Amino acid sequence: MAKRRIAFWAAAALAWVAVPPVGAQSIATGAVTITSMGCGVEGTTVCWVYISGPNIGPAGCNTNSIRWDPASSPNGQVALAQLTAAYLAGHTVNFVLADTCWAKWAAYPTIWYYSIQ
Repeated sequence: MAKRRIAFWAAAALAWVAVPPVGAQSIATGAVTITSMGCGVEGTTVCWVYISGPNIGPAGCNTNSIRWDPASSPNGQVALAQLTAAYLAGHTVNFVLADTCWAKWAAYPTIWYYSIQ
């Protein structure tokens, strides 16, 4: 049953988490593994993933951690569920990041969209 759920989520794994400004470029990670993930539980609703490979992101927020707000990002809760499933199942993820640092926490890039393999 768990494999079916993961397969379902993997098939539906394209989630729009942040909408970049019109005309913005994007930065793709290629296939990466989520090495750890978490969410703030008190005073913040920010969630994060740490990914394998080199740092990624625009100048000013080039890191191996990608952040989003599951409470206010479009499909933020869906992204949390899908990325948790990918992490637990050991699937790779292709992230496409907005070409601007995240306005809520400017030291980190944020997700434009992603796909799970």
